[in-house]
Amino acid sequence: MKITLINLAIHEQLAGEKKPIFPIPPHAIHTVASLIEPNRDFEVEIIDENFTKIDFSTLQTDVVGFSITSRLIDRPYQISDFLRKRGIKVIMGGIHATVLPEEVLEHCDAIVSGEAEDCIDQLLDDLKGGTLKRIYKNQCPPDLANRPHLNFSLLNIDNYYLQTISTTRGCPYHCDFCSVHLINGNKVRTRPLDEVLKEIDLIKRKRILFSDDDIIANKKYAATLFKALIGKKKKWTAQCSINIGRDQELLKLAKASGCEHLFIGIESINENNLADAGKKQNKVSDYKEIIANIHKHRINIQGGFVFGFDHDNYDTFKSISNFISETKIDALNLNILSPYPGTKLREKLNKQQRLLPDHHWKNLQEGRIAFKPRQIEPAAFEEAYRVFYKEMFSLKNIFKRVVHAPNKMTALMSNMSSRNRFHAYKT
Repeated sequence: MKITLINLAIHEQLAGEKKPIFPIPPHAIHTVASLIEPNRDFEVEIIDENFTKIDFSTLQTDVVGFSITSRLIDRPYQISDFLRKRGIKVIMGGIHATVLPEEVLEHCDAIVSGEAEDCIDQLLDDLKGGTLKRIYKNQCPPDLANRPHLNFSLLNIDNYYLQTISTTRGCPYHCDFCSVHLINGNKVRTRPLDEVLKEIDLIKRKRILFSDDDIIANKKYAATLFKALIGKKKKWTAQCSINIGRDQELLKLAKASGCEHLFIGIESINENNLADAGKKQNKVSDYKEIIANIHKHRINIQGGFVFGFDHDNYDTFKSISNFISETKIDALNLNILSPYPGTKLREKLNKQQRLLPDHHWKNLQEGRIAFKPRQIEPAAFEEAYRVFYKEMFSLKNIFKRVVHAPNKMTALMSNMSSRNRFHAYKT
C-alpha cells in the first residue's frame, strides 16, 4: 500500500513555480514518513509542492496525508474532497485537526490528534486490515526515546538550504495567543542525546535548523547538547526564548557549537501588551541589553513582532521601526495577532464579542485581522500593517539590517524569505 505525504505550497499558483528563497524541509511530515518507512507493508513518499507541481487528477497512491494549519485550511479541504471522490483515502494531522476534529473529519477519512508516535502503528495496522478508525490519539505525550531516526533519503536534500532536526518537544510558557502547547504540551520532553547526535551525523548539510519550540527550554540539556556539537562543524539556527540573552555561559556554548541565527519572540515593546498575552519571560526594560549580549557573541537575531494587541495604535508601527533600527536586529518576522482555535486569546475575544464574521478561517490568513482591535478599525489596521510590512522589507531596509548582521548570508536569506512571503500573500 502506498502512502503519499504532501507538503502544500502557500498558494496553488506558487506550486512548483516559485521556489522558496529560504527553503526548509517539512519537519512534521518528514517525521511521520520516517515512522512509517520501516513498515515493509507500506511504501511511503513525500511530495513537497514547493518544488513539484502535483496533478491531483492523476496522482497514483492509496493514501494521502496532510499536516494542516488553520491559516491555510481551505485548499487541503478542497483537495481532500476531490481525492476521496477518486477513491483515495485521506488522513489529516496537525493543530487544526487536533483542536477541531469534527470539522476536519467532514473532509477526510481519519485524523491523527496530537503527536503521531504512539498511535501510528495502530493506524497502519488498521489501514492494512481495512478497519480504519476516525480518530487516532495518544493517551499521553509519547516518550521521545528509541524512535526511528529521520530518513533523509525520503527528501531531496538538495532542495533545502538546511536540514531540520528536533531535540525536545513542549514549551513551558503559557502565551495566550500560542497554539503549540495544544499538541506538544507545556512539559518539556527531551530526546536521548546520543540519539540526537547520531541523527546529526547522518545530516550531509552543513546547516541545521532545530525545530524545537524553545531550544533552551531545558537549560541543562541545552548546555550538554551545545558542548557535544562543538567540533562537529555544523552551523545551526533555532527558535529560542529571550532568556538566552540573560545567560552568558549558555551564549558562549551556543556560539562555540555553531549557532549563527536565533528566532526570538519579542512580540511587543509595550509591557501592558506582554502582560495581557501572558508573556512573562519578556521584560521590555531588558530588551536592549539582551540583544546586545547576543550580538556580542556574533549571533544573528530574528525578532518576532506581533501587531494588534489592545495597547497598539498607529504610533506602534513607528515605535517598533525605531526599536529595530536602534537595536540592529538582523532579521524580522512580522505578524498580525491571530486568535487561533483552541487558544486563550480566541476564548477571550469570543467572550468580548470582538471576533469578526469568518468563513473557513479566512481571517487568519496572512495580512488579515480576525477581530476588532481596541484602537484601530479592522480595515484601517490591515492597511497600516501592509504598508509597514512593505516598508520593513524594502530592499533598502533589508540591506541596512544585513550589512551589520554577524552572519550575513543567513540574515539575507531570512529577510528575503519574509519579503517573498509578503508578495505571495498580497491580493
